[in-house]
Amino acid sequence: MKAWLLALLLLAASSPCPAHEDQPIGLAPDGTLTGLPATYQPARLTLQFSIIDGEKRLTSLRLKLGSAAVLLPTCLLGLIRTQQAAQLVLGASWQHDEAVVPHYLSARFLDPENGAPSFTLLFNLHTARVLDLSVDIARSAGETQSLPLDLRARCGADELQDILAH
Repeated sequence: MKAWLLALLLLAASSPCPAHEDQPIGLAPDGTLTGLPATYQPARLTLQFSIIDGEKRLTSLRLKLGSAAVLLPTCLLGLIRTQQAAQLVLGASWQHDEAVVPHYLSARFLDPENGAPSFTLLFNLHTARVLDLSVDIARSAGETQSLPLDLRARCGADELQDILAH
């Protein structure tokens, strides 16, 4: 019996497991985020775009998740070239062990010229604070590599005080 149980456990452990994928999150025209569990509601992402030096730029991003909210500083927004809400891809994960990473909302900002991901922000679903910012670098054969960015090197401590998770 023990040998049979051990064989079954080894077989199960060696079977391929599907990779974790974020759940797609919708963004309604009024900024309401759809697809998140009730725990993180009300959820709203408000984006504002303005013309700066003849180019449309993201000038304000405010995220509200339940009672938590964050307004991103311009030192961070200045990196993002996305020109409209349709160039934003949202996903979230809340069905994993939080000992590894907190439940999060992923915001992928697409480059307006080629539609490729350019920046990805991860927000903590409990606090709305930024967990991570990465830049996507184009590599050969249409592949991209994500590299983390240290906001502390770009923004002042006073600008990051209320937005970073750590």
